[in-house]
Amino acid sequence: MIPETPDDRPHEPNSEAFARLLDALVEQAFRSVDEVLEMPALVMYVHRDAAGDHDVRLHRPSIADLGASLAYSVFATVAGLIERPGPELWAVADLEGVIVTRHRGPSRSAFVIARPGGTWAEEEAHFIESLCTTIADVCLQLEVTSQPLAVPVPARVLVRRNEDTHGVPPGGGCFGAEVLVSLDGVQRSGNGSAATELAAVATAVAAAEGRGSEVRDAREVLVDDEPTMFVLVETVDGSMGVGCVASGSDALQAAASATQVALSAV
Repeated sequence: MIPETPDDRPHEPNSEAFARLLDALVEQAFRSVDEVLEMPALVMYVHRDAAGDHDVRLHRPSIADLGASLAYSVFATVAGLIERPGPELWAVADLEGVIVTRHRGPSRSAFVIARPGGTWAEEEAHFIESLCTTIADVCLQLEVTSQPLAVPVPARVLVRRNEDTHGVPPGGGCFGAEVLVSLDGVQRSGNGSAATELAAVATAVAAAEGRGSEVRDAREVLVDDEPTMFVLVETVDGSMGVGCVASGSDALQAAASATQVALSAV
């Protein structure tokens, strides 16, 4: 389970709400994660408070726990897109399946996701390392340069379930969301297996189906020559969400979806 975040994070997820939402999505969202990550794995959480005291928690998670922790650890690095205290990329050890993030502020927290006694496949490790490096670069660029982003903002987004496909669109992903996007007055639509940006938006607001959302920021980058879209959305009730779609990895798409579930429970 995702450990409680430090006190210096003002918008921590409601653990009970998150658990309920996650349970409802596990069977559909984490099917591919189980195949790619080859459970079981080990999750370690380390927290150092302002006084320097450490708290280490270690457990062998269920597939839902791993998916949620992986999502939180990796994709929370995109929290630099949201103007609030958040984690920063700390280290990535390729071929050892280890990803670590830490929080800014007087407290420091690290999430470590690893395969005990095993390693990532080489192509998996390379992809994840490239993705994490890209996330760090994107956050740095946004923080330092504030350059205009590729996708015009604001954009109005409406997501609704596609009942005709029993919630699963052709190609899977996005929890069966049909996406209607307006960018600079141009209407576009897709079902999650269409354009990368539509899939990303659907992922980002999958937990807020039927609610209007506004795309605050978006950036498309290449990770291992594959288009990867990061999208920050804000729903009409003020909830924030970060979506990430890496078209070459179903597991990372599922993890991105789980990240939005956590954020939507704030």
